[in-house]
Amino acid sequence: MRLLQLLEATSNSTWYHGTPELQKISEFEGRTLSVDYLTDPEKWMAIQDQMQKVESGSDEYMDLIHAAGNLRQHKNVRSPVFLSNQYPIAKTYADDRRAFDYQAAVPGVIPVEVAPGNTLTINGRGQSFRGITIDSVRQGLSQAGIDEPTINREIAQFTHQLRGDGDKLSTNSLAAIVDELGFDIIDVTNIKDNYMGGGPPATVRMVMNPSLISIKERVPGMAESFIRLIEGKPMVGYKVMNYDPRTGTLTSGRDARQKFPLKKGYTMNMPGNGIYMSLGKDYVVTYYSGLAENEVLIEFSFDPDDILFGNLTDRETEFAVSKATINDYEVLESDEEFDEGMDSGNFLSKDLSSGPTIYPVPQNSREYENIDSPRRGGAKVRVHGNKNS
Repeated sequence: MRLLQLLEATSNSTWYHGTPELQKISEFEGRTLSVDYLTDPEKWMAIQDQMQKVESGSDEYMDLIHAAGNLRQHKNVRSPVFLSNQYPIAKTYADDRRAFDYQAAVPGVIPVEVAPGNTLTINGRGQSFRGITIDSVRQGLSQAGIDEPTINREIAQFTHQLRGDGDKLSTNSLAAIVDELGFDIIDVTNIKDNYMGGGPPATVRMVMNPSLISIKERVPGMAESFIRLIEGKPMVGYKVMNYDPRTGTLTSGRDARQKFPLKKGYTMNMPGNGIYMSLGKDYVVTYYSGLAENEVLIEFSFDPDDILFGNLTDRETEFAVSKATINDYEVLESDEEFDEGMDSGNFLSKDLSSGPTIYPVPQNSREYENIDSPRRGGAKVRVHGNKNS
């Protein structure tokens, strides 16, 4: 239920791009596609009529086929980037089985913002996004101020490629029309467009000018994680753990026998289900702090190949890795009064609006005298969480 509420509360300024090969997208670059069009639609139609009147396979018939073929030409137009205003719909396209290199593919959903541009709006009328009805395109172009002769000329170029019952344009044909007319964005509203062609009606945004697109950081660390993943850099995740201020040791919440030194650069290994964490720092502080009297927020670096289960592309990521290295940390103390009987079930119902406070790490431990403290001389060391970390 909570995920559905988050999805419903998604800002209208956020769009989603689902891809089976996340690692190939460092940015949305300008690409072109080749479209087949008619240089003289009226002549092409006349030839089609004439072909119905002559014997199939005759010399005259073959001459007509050749003449019709000469009227078909190719041109390059800007290739649109397809976005959805609904995360679940975009996620249906994030399937590594669609990737060219299935084994190396990293599927994912990228949240983006789109700067304003010359926008054409077309009502999809609740249909499946397997072609757009000519009537819908005509109406959208007319409302955008395009005159009727120009609309007729543009649509006629693609008479030979109509879909359905001859009343639909392909998305490539639509892209060619709007590119020639100078539109930057096409919003197809009220259209069903999950990967199988169904799903609830939503809006598909076709962005002809990719320079208008910028990655948006919906969940703390999400955009940074995509960039790190694409560039092959270590990923960054966060976890709250029990902390003993007397010895400077960490204790596993699942198995109190597992203890680890709180030290930058230390690589932690956890047998069994591994180390649970999230890409979102605020997320783990909100939902996983306050379960023990002494806690520390840890920033880990990890290799995606070490993920045991979980998905980095979920809106609120939770996953486990076999090993991870401590980058930095921040000791936390919940404003809630600690209750020995508190568990995750009743903790989540408590008010966390006041957030955590910070207190210094004692420096009198002999066993771990070289611990890097988050505070030296009263100055708090800031946990890395920006795009340069």
